[in-house]
Amino acid sequence: MFVISAPLSIIVLVACLSAAHLLRVRYLNRQLLESLEQRLIMERTRIERELHDSLLQGFQGMMFRLEAVRGLLPHRAGEAAKHLDIAIQRGLAAINEGRQTVSELRASGSLGRDLTQALAHLREEFEDINDPHAAPDYCVLVQGHAIDLKPIVRDETYSIIR
Repeated sequence: MFVISAPLSIIVLVACLSAAHLLRVRYLNRQLLESLEQRLIMERTRIERELHDSLLQGFQGMMFRLEAVRGLLPHRAGEAAKHLDIAIQRGLAAINEGRQTVSELRASGSLGRDLTQALAHLREEFEDINDPHAAPDYCVLVQGHAIDLKPIVRDETYSIIR
């Protein structure tokens, strides 16, 4: 008959618990890495959508206009100049929209955890940009207990409202 001494059984038990803990830590680490990878993919998709919907379409429209101007030269220089002015204005608008998009991307990372507070401070941002009297008049009202949203949901909600 095989008899295990008490100290040896304690060592075996501690080794088994340590192995189980190590496996659990590895599992949680793998889950965290998968979650971070998924978040990165979602963020890249969001940035891609932002750039496609604003900046790239603006430049594509400007390129079409420039191609039309090229067809007007040299026979209708006056009309070509008007179209060039419009293309320049649209190019500047696309650049400003691109800057705004980049600014919004930076702002979403610094939003923090409190969506309510971030939305309440939007009025100040619009007052800084525009005429103070033209800023939207609104208030943020939370009924019941506020819950923490997942970061991607919180950031998208903020972007939509903004």
